[in-house]
Amino acid sequence: MKQINGIIFGATGKIGSKISLMLAKKGVNLVLHGKSKNKLKYLNDQIIKVGKKPILLNFDVSKQDNYKDLGIILSNRVKKMDFYINAVGYIDKLCPLTDLTFEDWDKLIEINLSSNWKLLKEIEPLLRKSEKPKVLFFSDKNISDGKPYFHAFAVAKAGLESLAKTYANEKKKFPFHIEVIEFENMRTGIFEKNYNNPQEKETEKQINDNADYMANIIFEK
Repeated sequence: MKQINGIIFGATGKIGSKISLMLAKKGVNLVLHGKSKNKLKYLNDQIIKVGKKPILLNFDVSKQDNYKDLGIILSNRVKKMDFYINAVGYIDKLCPLTDLTFEDWDKLIEINLSSNWKLLKEIEPLLRKSEKPKVLFFSDKNISDGKPYFHAFAVAKAGLESLAKTYANEKKKFPFHIEVIEFENMRTGIFEKNYNNPQEKETEKQINDNADYMANIIFEK
C-alpha cells in the first residue's frame, strides 16, 4: 500500500483523537498538533501502542509566531502531505455579540478562522506534492447561519465555510478534495459546557460517523 502522510490540527480533541487513532491503526503517517502537552502525550502513547510514531506539534494557534515557517520545518521531515484536517475550535462563553470585549473578538476570530488560513498556507506546498490532496474543516450550519449568542464564533464559522468554498473553486482544475464536515449540534469538546444535558450516545455516534467518513475520503482513490 502506498504510504499516506497527513497532518491533524486539534488532534487532542474528541473528534481529532478519534480520527488520529483510527488512521494510525490503518498505517497512516501522522503529524499531530495539540495545545495541551499532557493530552498530546497521552494521544502519542496510544498511537505508539498500535505501531506508529507520529510527529508532534505542541503550540497555541492563537499566536502565529508559534508556527511561523512550519511548512519549511516539516518539509525536512516529510516529502509530501496527503491530507490536512483542522479540528481546532475555541469558544468560552455564550453572550450577545456586542458583549464581547475587543480582546474576546480578536481571539475568537484568530483561532476559529484566521489560523485556519495561516496554517493551510504553511502546509499547502507539501499538499501540492500529493497526487490527490484532501483538505477538511469542521462547521455547524445551525451556528454559522447566525445562531444567537454564538457571537464571533458564528461569524468565524460562516467565514470558514466561505474560505473553504473559495479555496475549492480555485482548485477545481487541480486534484484537490476540499470539504467542510458538518458536525450538527456539536456537543463535544469546546461545546460541552455550552449545552445542557449533552446526549453522550448521539455525540459518540456522530464522532464515529464523521471519523469513518473522513477516513473514506482520505483513502479514496
